[in-house]
Amino acid sequence: MREYLDEKNPIVLYHTMRTSGDYLVYDEKVLEGLKELSLHTSSADKLLGYYKVGHLAMVTLKKLGENIEELALNQGGKYVREKLKEHGIDDVLDIKRENIAKQ
Repeated sequence: MREYLDEKNPIVLYHTMRTSGDYLVYDEKVLEGLKELSLHTSSADKLLGYYKVGHLAMVTLKKLGENIEELALNQGGKYVREKLKEHGIDDVLDIKRENIAKQ
């Protein structure tokens, strides 16, 4: 079932996530795929109306008993660290570094 979560077709994703939630599929690979998909909340990830692929992934994870609040915090931190690395900033504080917020 994990391979279907790699599809770009929103209809396939919808049915895969719905089936995972309805039948309570607790496969680690499926959970990993759902966690990855939960990041897809931009306008390019449209699923149905206002809802994005990431929204359905989060609902599915919640239905499977995952703590999505903790997941959101972890993924948010990961996103910030990736953005900092794009600008050459690592986890070590350097008080002489350029302020990228003013760019």
